[in-house]
Amino acid sequence: MVRMQLVVGAEAQAEVDTLHGKALPAEASVIGRYARPGISKQPAEVWISRVRSEAEARRQTGLMVHKMFENPQSPFKHPRRIEANGLSVYRFTGMGQEHLIWSKGDLVYWISVAPDGVDDMVDVFCR
Repeated sequence: MVRMQLVVGAEAQAEVDTLHGKALPAEASVIGRYARPGISKQPAEVWISRVRSEAEARRQTGLMVHKMFENPQSPFKHPRRIEANGLSVYRFTGMGQEHLIWSKGDLVYWISVAPDGVDDMVDVFCR
């Protein structure tokens, strides 16, 4: 994959906050957008936020996943949990992509990728 864009600092946090419709408590955030030439028209997106503690990362991840499970109007469907290198990764389908959500330490991850790119993303980020 070729990185098309890297968003860091206040700009990344503003995008995270806009996506959620409110300010989220995070120490720092980063967003990477990656082209998958010849494979998918939509770029893969990697969103990572560092929060104040491992407990806060688990809380934020659990809250996001719970809201996605419970909201019948959510564009995210077919929820399931997969295990990857000892991590519980929540996987949803929606908007033409697969969405992977998990926390590790004080980091919260959200990756959006075409269905055929899930295994590659899990291999790279779930270590």
